[in-house]
Amino acid sequence: MRIVFSIVVVFLCLAASANAQPVSSGSCERVISLAPSITEILFALGLGDRVVGVSRYSDYPVEARAKPRVGALLDPNFEAIVALRPTIVLGLSEFREKLPYLESLGLKTETFEHRTLRGIDDSIRRIGALCGQPQQAGVMADDILRRIEVVKARVKGRPEVRTMVVVGESSGDGTLTSLFLSGTDGFYNEVLSLAGGRNVVTSKTLGISTISAEGVMHLNPDVVIEIVLANGGQQLNHATIRQAWSDVPSVAAVKNNKIFIVDQDYVSVPGPRFVRVLEDFARYLHPDA
Repeated sequence: MRIVFSIVVVFLCLAASANAQPVSSGSCERVISLAPSITEILFALGLGDRVVGVSRYSDYPVEARAKPRVGALLDPNFEAIVALRPTIVLGLSEFREKLPYLESLGLKTETFEHRTLRGIDDSIRRIGALCGQPQQAGVMADDILRRIEVVKARVKGRPEVRTMVVVGESSGDGTLTSLFLSGTDGFYNEVLSLAGGRNVVTSKTLGISTISAEGVMHLNPDVVIEIVLANGGQQLNHATIRQAWSDVPSVAAVKNNKIFIVDQDYVSVPGPRFVRVLEDFARYLHPDA
């Protein structure tokens, strides 16, 4: 079966090369996006008509849902990618290990780093340059930077708020059995710092995969921000999530009703809408600002 698949892939690649016209380096005539954040950037730059395929979880904007799916970052469908005859495939840096195979099939690839705010800014500008929209990309990136500066100015000089950022569906069953926390190396940690907060977790995310209710009481955050992802397309009930936190009534955030639940679709996509996450965090931590 593997031999047959390889033959099919090579055949499709050769057919694509024979039918396609030579293109300049960085051409975005037919683009495949292997990450939701990249898909959002492409559509925001007005390049949606050039997108011929997207990753499995690319649901924004609505127009992206009509595009053919080519797997996800960690399990791309190579046969589907080649069959769509892309002139370029765009992915995240985590996808780098897949590049040699795609490039051996004659496909041009580019990767971007979306784990930091600097990386997101850079990717917007690079994609704009690659795809012939440098001016529009510059306007978009500059507007994001302006909004960041507005938040920084409003929280400047205010005491940092000790905050715990919970990532995932940890309390969806109404009990606080284990939590997945964002550590100092996470995207949310950088956003939290800009919003005037201080992470109560001082280790890296991978070093503290789960924490118990007793651990939460020990950390005793003043604010808890829970990032809730959709479960099978259904949003978890906020009341159920809040009920789970009653297991730790002595925690300052619980006593003062400072449990905030964020479940908007942009919260888990480190793309051009990430600045909304920053603005949300700042409102939770410094509502009077």
